[in-house]
Amino acid sequence: QHGVQVNIEADSLNAAVLGPDVEPGSETWNLFVRYIALDMRQKTGQKCTAVRRILVPASRLAEVRDALVAELGGIVTGDPADKNTTMGPLASAAQLKDVREGIEKLATAAEIVHGGPQAIAEKGFFVSPTLLVASDANGAVLHDLEVFGPCATLMPYDDTAAQAAEIVGRGQGGLVSSVYSNDKTWTHDVVVG
Repeated sequence: QHGVQVNIEADSLNAAVLGPDVEPGSETWNLFVRYIALDMRQKTGQKCTAVRRILVPASRLAEVRDALVAELGGIVTGDPADKNTTMGPLASAAQLKDVREGIEKLATAAEIVHGGPQAIAEKGFFVSPTLLVASDANGAVLHDLEVFGPCATLMPYDDTAAQAAEIVGRGQGGLVSSVYSNDKTWTHDVVVG
């Protein structure tokens, strides 16, 4: 009777986790890279289920970075009426401002390796798909701030399911986490963790 009704939509700091068993060039590796890029560009990253944090074994960080940069480089941002465009604009000028400011905040804890906050067209609400790389997963902003656009941060973990699960759990809200691995025991341990 005296309670206040509250409806809250928390940030969705969704994660994708690459298992340590996945080798570059394998079917699972290729699916991981392709789906990360697809997830970032669909709806220009303006969906609650988009990946925001990408966890990879520390030993694979450079290889994954290079593969994702190459895949994101194939995205053509522009007018959705143009048949060559594969990613359109953000929803509004306010959304563009928020995304650009969010990328700048994430860049305090990670390095931008593709895209960035700069405008890519004089007219319209366009931003490039942006990939950042954190040297570790300890930057609080990486787990506290959702940039609601085509932006994700790559971060290393130590190959253990326990650490991968712990890092995923740091996210301040999350609707979806995807695990890419062929090791059933490791996958089980991440999911249960």
